[in-house]
Amino acid sequence: RAELGFGAGLEYFSWIEATQPEVSERGWLRVFTVRARQARDAGWLLGYEGRFYQGDVAYRGATLVPPVVAVTGTTSYSGMRHEGQLRYRRPRLSGRYTDVYAGLGFEQWRRQLSVYQAEDYQLGYLRLGVDGDVSARGWFGGGGLKLPFHVSEDAHLDWIGMASNPPLEHKPDLS
Repeated sequence: RAELGFGAGLEYFSWIEATQPEVSERGWLRVFTVRARQARDAGWLLGYEGRFYQGDVAYRGATLVPPVVAVTGTTSYSGMRHEGQLRYRRPRLSGRYTDVYAGLGFEQWRRQLSVYQAEDYQLGYLRLGVDGDVSARGWFGGGGLKLPFHVSEDAHLDWIGMASNPPLEHKPDLS
């Protein structure tokens, strides 16, 4: 049997920047997920995981353009992630399993701070992980490492009156 699963839920988002004044964003995002895997009890198999999210969070920070003024408001987030996986499944007793996998993924999202200010992000990454059943009652778990190989941000600075809109490149970091 092939594994096909759908999910929906809430995820708490928290972001803090150590700046003066401090910038923070906190709130709930609605999340929808889809997961598909080939029908194999053991050996090599292919998998896919998708994630779609959207929500409004409380913003506490400051304006970017001098004079810097403290502000509060709402930031809207919307985004999606797609990840293809090559998995190796090792069966265990009672029909449970453990998978070791490598994934190649792409994520993009928009951070909308106001009608005039938005930021678009793109992330390409590799993931190594392990997951599986942890009980006969349907509980499962896993973990892994993610290494971005492409990270970019378009802050649309020209939308808020800046003379130019340079591409912002971030240093990929293991997570």
